[in-house]
Amino acid sequence: MTTIRATVRRLLSPFLVVAAVASLGLSACNSSPTAAAKVNGTVISQKSLDDELSAIKQNKQYVEAITSQGAPPVDGQGKGTYNSAFVAQILNQRILLTVVHQELEKRKITASPEDLRLAAIEVKSNFELGDGSASLADAFPKSYQTLLAQRSADVELLEASLSNTKIDAPAVTNYYNDHKSDYSETCVRHILVDSMDKATAIKAQLAAGGDFAAIAKAQSTDTSSGAKGGDLGCDISQFVQEFKDAASKLPVNQVSDPVQTQFGFHIIQVTSRKDKPLDDTIRVQIRQQLVQAGSSQIQDVVYGAIAKGKITVNPRIGTFKPGNADTGEPPQVVPNLAPGETTSTEPPAELTPTSAPGATPTTTAPAAATTTTAPKTSTTTAPAPTTTAKP
Repeated sequence: MTTIRATVRRLLSPFLVVAAVASLGLSACNSSPTAAAKVNGTVISQKSLDDELSAIKQNKQYVEAITSQGAPPVDGQGKGTYNSAFVAQILNQRILLTVVHQELEKRKITASPEDLRLAAIEVKSNFELGDGSASLADAFPKSYQTLLAQRSADVELLEASLSNTKIDAPAVTNYYNDHKSDYSETCVRHILVDSMDKATAIKAQLAAGGDFAAIAKAQSTDTSSGAKGGDLGCDISQFVQEFKDAASKLPVNQVSDPVQTQFGFHIIQVTSRKDKPLDDTIRVQIRQQLVQAGSSQIQDVVYGAIAKGKITVNPRIGTFKPGNADTGEPPQVVPNLAPGETTSTEPPAELTPTSAPGATPTTTAPAAATTTTAPKTSTTTAPAPTTTAKP
């Protein structure tokens, strides 16, 4: 089951795309004051949803990126309309994130200026192109970037609360001082082979004075790094855990014993190592590390709140299904499958409620600007290095 943090990070990614449906045109020009949804009394206004859809649509490079990966089209069949599956997906995330914000309010937790500053950095990173040359977040309106940062901060703060973990500046500094080796620039090279016997033989060759680069070029099954004498660069964070653990503990210039990973058997040598200063990029990484325990709990908290709460959705957009914990079905807005085009997303006088039997709606008052009640929607369109990368 997808975690809330993963859901949040992949708001517009193809992994959360609902099943393909007919493209019901929803007006892109509606300025109605009516609600797109209500979450335990908190209103997600139609205007705020329209504004978010517009902000996404205007970021052409981002739209091209997500649709090329299989996300539903943003545009509907009619001129000036949105695809119903896309609208439902965005509204569903708004509902989940509104519940996150409500959980923070219950705990009397608000984001500090430092929380928001670091969250903005995280958002830019999450939208970064694969080569690191630019962030697609820069093409969003500034107001939407600010909203994304607020959402990012909210999710992280709830995770911290659930894990009873501090993520303030002193906590981050203490973690950095205790784990400096995790944030060092470690330059490494390796020789990869397919058996322990071959790795042991290579280790013996090197102990006898063999040239590491020459052996890597001649014998490593990782031909890409082998052509460069086994050189893998200076960022070990992208590699599988066994390799990363071995490289982080290995003294400079010492040759390792064989290290087994899913890719084979490695002989590793660290050619240089230096500590990185505690900058904002590392602060963001440390905060993410500190809230790991909470990230495993946030889904249960949010889904549980949804099951007990009262959520209503504009029936011109779709219906809300609260999910099923027993079957693993997540909460979702199911788009309206009625055929044809509509010219307005304005709902009838009453919304269609979906709530747990006997649930009593809370009295959370709508915020002055509804878009500020929903937390984090940052996403990554280009795959970032993962811990399963082949070293």
